Amino acid sequence: MRNSGSEKKKTGKSPEIFVYRKIKTTKDRNKRFKIIKALSHVNKPWVGEVLINSLDESCEDIRAYLIKELGQREDLDLELVYPKLKALTWHVKSSCLKILGMRKNPGSIPEISQILKDPNADVRATAAWALGEIGGKEALVALSGLTKDENNFVRISAEKALHKASHLKFI
Repeated sequence: MRNSGSEKKKTGKSPEIFVYRKIKTTKDRNKRFKIIKALSHVNKPWVGEVLINSLDESCEDIRAYLIKELGQREDLDLELVYPKLKALTWHVKSSCLKILGMRKNPGSIPEISQILKDPNADVRATAAWALGEIGGKEALVALSGLTKDENNFVRISAEKALHKASHLKFI
């Protein structure tokens, strides 16, 4: 995690590291959720990074909240999201793809395109959805390859995304 200098001087600890450790060491899911909800209302530059790092949360409800919160943040630095597309767990990758789809930033397409061959079908299907949300020629090219995916779920997701991005119909 990045270090926020002025706050570290006050406390002797980086607030993002302290808060992230607090979230990770809190065993009670409801308490973790309360911490994350409270944190999402804090207006500090390091908060987005802590929320992104918290996407490895095992509770689906908390992840859904994080995705919604991060997807709506206008000040979110997408450069912090991109490395998480290389995470080991599929749900972190899918969560990041959902955030990128919600943000609709065409600059994210090259990053999304790098994981279109991910071994997990959910990741590939979510990548298709994100590309469909972003749209544009680059997204259409990436989506066309996913329509030939070995997994039917991925193919259907790619076709829906192509339809949304281009208004083409598959018969």
